[in-house]
Parts: sequence; C-alpha cells; structure tokens
Amino acid sequence: MNYKSVCNIKHLIVFMFVITLLQGCGNRYEEEVLQNYQATSERLVVLKRSLDNGSLRNAIMIKTYANNLLNSRSDLKELILVLKKDGTSKGSFFTGLESRLKAVKKEVKNEQERGVSITELNNIWIASDTVIYNDALLDVVNTLADLSNGKLPRININKKAAKNNQLSGSTVPGSYLVGNPSYGGWKKDSSGHSFWEWYGMYSMMSNLTSPGYGYYNRPLYYDSWYGSSRTSYYHDYGRSSYGSRSDRGSWSKGKSSLVSKGISTPARTKSYGSLASKKRVSTYSSNRGASSRPMNLAKSSRRSSNYSSYGSSSRGTYSGSRSSYGGK
Repeated sequence: MNYKSVCNIKHLIVFMFVITLLQGCGNRYEEEVLQNYQATSERLVVLKRSLDNGSLRNAIMIKTYANNLLNSRSDLKELILVLKKDGTSKGSFFTGLESRLKAVKKEVKNEQERGVSITELNNIWIASDTVIYNDALLDVVNTLADLSNGKLPRININKKAAKNNQLSGSTVPGSYLVGNPSYGGWKKDSSGHSFWEWYGMYSMMSNLTSPGYGYYNRPLYYDSWYGSSRTSYYHDYGRSSYGSRSDRGSWSKGKSSLVSKGISTPARTKSYGSLASKKRVSTYSSNRGASSRPMNLAKSSRRSSNYSSYGSSSRGTYSGSRSSYGGK
C-alpha cells in the first residue's frame, strides 16, 4: 500500500468519525425533545383530568354563569353554549394546547431546532399548570358576566380595573377575548385598517357590536383596542404561554407598528388574576435563569404526580376564590 492510499484511508476514517459524531449530537437533540414532549404530554393529561372531574374553580364558574344566562338570555343561547364548553376539555382553549403540542417538531437535527421545540414545550408546560390555566379562564368567566348586563359579578378584578373593559364609554362583552388566537384574529378591511374577526362559532360574538345590541356599534380596531385601557388575562399575563411562536412574532411586529404611530399599550392590570398564579409564573420565569436557554422539562417530569394531587386539592384549585369582586 503506497503513501497516497494510506492518507486517503486516514482521511476517510476522520470523515466517518465526524459524521458519526454529528449524528450522535443530532440524536441527543432529538432524544431531549422527545423526553420533554412526553413530560408535557403527561402534564396535559393531568389538566384534562382536572377539567373533566370539575377541580378547577373558574371552570365551575363558567358552567354556573352559563346555566344562569341560558335562562335569562335566550337570544344568545348558541354563543353561551360555546363559551360554556370552554370550561371543559372540549373547548377551544384546551384543544388549542393539544394542537400546539402536536405541531411541535420532534425530529430535530441541530441546536437551533432543538431550542425552538423545547421553548414551545416550555410554554405549553406553563400553560398546562392547573393554577395558571384556572386564571386563564377568567377571560371567559368575565365575558359571561358582561353578557348578564351586571347581574353576574366579574371575578378577580377590582372595581377600578373593571372600568378598563370600556372603549369610548361603551362596555363591549367579549373584549376580554380579543387578541386571543383561540377565538379570532386580526384582519384588514378595504382601507387597510386591522379589525378583530371572530373564528367559527365565536363569530356570533360579532352580533354584540351591531346596533341592535347597542354595545359598540362598529368593529373593534387594532389601534384603538391596544391603545386603550383594557383587562385581559391573555394580553396581560398569558401571551407567551397561550400563544404560539407565530402569535408572539405577530404581536412583536404589531407592537412596533403601534410605536411608530405614537401609540403605547397601557400597563398590564396588576390586580387581575390570583396571587397563586402570579407566584407560579414568577417561579417558572426565574427557573429559566438569566439566559434565554429553555428549561429541561424532562428532569421535572417526576413532579407531574405532585401537580396531579395539587390539581385535585381544594387548596390548589380554589386558591383564587378569595378574589375581589367588581360590578359595572
């Protein structure tokens, strides 16, 4: 064997070693994503169980408010029934989390793809926390409260903050849900202005802005909505957890557009939601550390049993019951 042949063999061996090493790294990325995917999937099962067995306080409130309204607002029966479903595992809020989980890319090839997948899994993990999810349902509860024209109280919101749900002096039922991609999206009209369009069965909500109902006799426009005081758990606290990467990207671009027009979004409502939920979100944020590196959920999967018992305990799910009530 001559010198040239020996060199070629050495180069081939080095090449094969590098390829094997790269494949090994890719497998490790994929293994980590799969472990985190499994942990998050189990977490959603715990949340589904909590919804199905009636352990979440605000889910119970949704059912109670909806049943009350079915007797007094027969003109809104179909809409009320759709909102009532959001207190169950069959509602768009929960099924939205399931859809996001299914969309997570599991077959990753590099560090960047691994980061994107695990960051999304982190957000779904946080959104699936029973205490945080219970608070997220506040938007539906308070939407039903507004549909009662003041007969049912808003919850976890004081009187001063309750006034934040007004635009041009007119209360708009459903405004808590505006901006939440589970319920609709921003579309442009013929003049290029963005307005809120409700999805599917929630399109019945648009009837409430018609002259016949007298709430707010025109579409909800993007600039006026985000430029006015408003109360919304999704907007103030849940955007990163209950919105996808695409949703967050759209909001970032939208906010930049508002700034260029001299429009600033009001500070979030500090009094909205429960203290238990805020502490939980704060804990997750601190666990992420100073860097943007995602948490390793696989290492935390052993806590799933703790959340299961937490979700079924009255202390965990009813901690938000000591709320401040505010009428209109």
